Amino acid sequence: MNKDKPYILGIDLGGTKTSISLGHPDGTIIHRLRFPSDAARGPENWFNLFKAELNNFCETHHFDLKNLTAAGLSSPGPYSVAQGQILTTPNMPGWNNVPLVKTLEEILGCAVYSNNDANACAQAEAYFGEHKGCQDLVYLTASTGMGGGIITNGVLVQGTADQGGEVGFIKLDPDGPITESGQQGTFEAYCGGKNLADFTRRAIVEQNLSTKILEHAQGNPELINVQCIVAAVREKDPYALEVWDQFLERLAQGIGTLIMIFNPDWVLLGTIGIHAGDLIFDELKQRLPRYAIPTSFESCHIGPSTLGSDIGDLSAIAVARAALENS
Repeated sequence: MNKDKPYILGIDLGGTKTSISLGHPDGTIIHRLRFPSDAARGPENWFNLFKAELNNFCETHHFDLKNLTAAGLSSPGPYSVAQGQILTTPNMPGWNNVPLVKTLEEILGCAVYSNNDANACAQAEAYFGEHKGCQDLVYLTASTGMGGGIITNGVLVQGTADQGGEVGFIKLDPDGPITESGQQGTFEAYCGGKNLADFTRRAIVEQNLSTKILEHAQGNPELINVQCIVAAVREKDPYALEVWDQFLERLAQGIGTLIMIFNPDWVLLGTIGIHAGDLIFDELKQRLPRYAIPTSFESCHIGPSTLGSDIGDLSAIAVARAALENS
């Protein structure tokens, strides 16, 4: 790692927002900027936005891009590290096979290292989180979707086609609900935040259900999200409790499967785990014996992400740090 240029630029690309962060390899973030990705308008528009925001960022903080060691990119998946591009993503239509790394290297004038967001988050937890140095760790995004990043024996599971850790596509029930991507009965179908909200909304409308979930959505089914479901669960709403019970059972099934395969020390959950952890983790411990043997689940700790709202910025920096250390 170049000690004369100790700066890494982190780029956390999402369908809703993008974050630019300037930091050091130890995870210290010096400056950061967030702006709407406006992803629906396509990648060319995003590159133009990125260049404009980057210029403002550098001018505001009097930073010269020549001082960068490298940049790290955390991207939605499925993603090809070898090709440096998103393969396809349901939340960003029209972004298939976009040459992200090549274009960003042309803009920044330095090496850009990349990975999908779940893998990047796993690396961030292993480098900078409360459990840093953990050799066997599974990170689950538990957000809009259900992505996974897996570290075993201290090494990120990348896979032959860079698709290691795509746990959201694990089939839990071949006769289960079908998602917009066409997958049926998957871990993401049951436990991804968007799908959970969509299926709940549909049931409430089709069955004309009276539930506090709808009250928390201001009476508008279109506004139903996971936060509405969690709020209604806290109020012991009968239908919300039914929805949450199925969510927890499928979450235990998915996590139990991963525990049996990887025998991790830690399983960390992102957004939903952070905001609803008190409604999740005790219940998971009760349900896991149905899906994993005692010698596996009793040695596994399960908890929320320890990096909170910083994880996106730190994940991009972690991707660059990992690549530089291995180069």
